[in-house]
Amino acid sequence: MAELRKRQRATSKNAQEPSPDELERRAQVRAARQQKKDTLAATRGQDLVENGASKVGAAGIAAPAKTIPARMMLPVKGHIISPPSRTAPPLRTLTIMTYNILAQCLCRRELFPYCKKEHLKYKARVPRVLYEITQDLKPDVACLQEVDNFDEMVKPVLEREGYDWEYLRKVKEKENGHGLCIIWKKSIFYKHASQSLFYDTSPLTHPTTLTPLTNNIAQLLALKLHRPAGGVGGILLSNTHLFWKPFFRYERSRQGWVLMDAVERFRRELVGAGGKWPGFVCGDFNTLPNDGLYRALTKQPLTVQQIADLEPLTTSSPPPANPAPVSPPSPTSPPSDPTPSQILTNLSHLPTLHSAYSTYRAIHPTHPGYSPVLSPDAANTADHASAQVEWDEPPYTNYAAWKGTLDYIFLVGEGGGGAEEGAGGEGIGETRVEVESVLEIPPPALLEPGLPNDHFGSDHVALMAKVTLY
Repeated sequence: MAELRKRQRATSKNAQEPSPDELERRAQVRAARQQKKDTLAATRGQDLVENGASKVGAAGIAAPAKTIPARMMLPVKGHIISPPSRTAPPLRTLTIMTYNILAQCLCRRELFPYCKKEHLKYKARVPRVLYEITQDLKPDVACLQEVDNFDEMVKPVLEREGYDWEYLRKVKEKENGHGLCIIWKKSIFYKHASQSLFYDTSPLTHPTTLTPLTNNIAQLLALKLHRPAGGVGGILLSNTHLFWKPFFRYERSRQGWVLMDAVERFRRELVGAGGKWPGFVCGDFNTLPNDGLYRALTKQPLTVQQIADLEPLTTSSPPPANPAPVSPPSPTSPPSDPTPSQILTNLSHLPTLHSAYSTYRAIHPTHPGYSPVLSPDAANTADHASAQVEWDEPPYTNYAAWKGTLDYIFLVGEGGGGAEEGAGGEGIGETRVEVESVLEIPPPALLEPGLPNDHFGSDHVALMAKVTLY
């Protein structure tokens, strides 16, 4: 009986063992499944773009189910930001965009309580943003902020639509974090040189007992023209996103100083190697037009209150236990905690910035958004009426629970506002830049109760300027 049971177990075991043919079949099934997964991952970006949209052909990107409202380019004639100092023929015209596209990791319900659930979903929101950039507005170059999910979603669309790019994450080690991205049309430009700025590792802005860890960054990029003209070899672009906390103006002023110092050094390297390099500084500065940093960058006088607002705040939280390593300051470096007056003095010796939208009120005086706007601090005070402000920049570029102007396209002037700059502000390398037109800001009726919504996929609106190089 025991022998019989032993033979039955052996027979059962042999019956359960798969044959070589069965093993091969199973291996083929596993390989096919893996190939299917790889294919789905590779095409996920395209699938997301086409989600809920009508297809327009294999070569193009699908249009959103909800139509993006048309936005006109408003002429800036008669309101020239940086006019030619002498009669000169135009060399070429370019369109330059800046756009905070809202990182998906920041789409939290508590930040956007007024939004419908679908307006915060990745599959509905990001395709709308990418269509707006690559199909609707089609800038020659664009500086994007809060870009995440780059490889799976953004990169495939850029490749298909003829753009090249330079992408930089805020925290290199954080795989799912967001960052900055400069894109350009490959038919017009090619990359010449680039630099990355991590503000927290700069000897000028590293975290101290007064300044927190910000994780803010900036990009510097030199793009060469495939067809240079009039000695203009290309353009210099800077893209940044400054510290977000409303009351931390001191940190933003230090970051602005470091940025402009880096832009000027980069510019001199390019000009020293030959050619003219008109420059543009773009991004989300988290700074209002009536803040001290904006006034300092554009070389406008500051009030006593604006200077006082630049004083550092003492933070209740201790500095990080393991701060990011910083380079030792050089003998000529300023103190680790420079005073606002030192920052303003240093900025005064750096190039002047000219905002492409600084005459928006003059070119669109009937824009319905030009009722008094509250500063960010006013949202936290009881006396809202005394905090109402207006300016010549657009009435807002951010339209969420709080609304105001935070985004800019700056043209870089020469010198520090002294005699070498001239009455109109010389362009970098003696090249002049004239703003021809700027993209219209959508009216409140299309944005209420706040962004993102059916039409716009971010809480910011895109800015774009058409400029002519002389």
